[in-house]
Amino acid sequence: MAGRKRVFAGLAVTALIMLTPGPAVAGTPGWETLPTPSPGTGHNVSDVSGTSGGDVWTVGQYEVKAHVPRYALAAHWDGARWRNVEAPRPVDQDYVDLAGVAAIAPDDAWAATPIRTP
Repeated sequence: MAGRKRVFAGLAVTALIMLTPGPAVAGTPGWETLPTPSPGTGHNVSDVSGTSGGDVWTVGQYEVKAHVPRYALAAHWDGARWRNVEAPRPVDQDYVDLAGVAAIAPDDAWAATPIRTP
């Protein structure tokens, strides 16, 4: 993807959750359950943002093993499937949680993470 993806520390980002019509889940019309890809365990989605039903981003964190550093989770929905996207780790940070994401355009998404100070 030739677009821009940015990670900024210490920013609060408001999520715009894009809902697309789908089959009813648990008796609630308009909702559809789609599992997101998880590269490890402890998968935790923090935020979702999109510009359309074919351009949705989700961020959060995951672990590869319990009680080890957490890694940033970023995934993109292209209208057909989720794909994991590599997210950078801020320098000197063992635990990385992407807390927010804002999709501006199909080729421009921004994510935020809190910086932990020692």
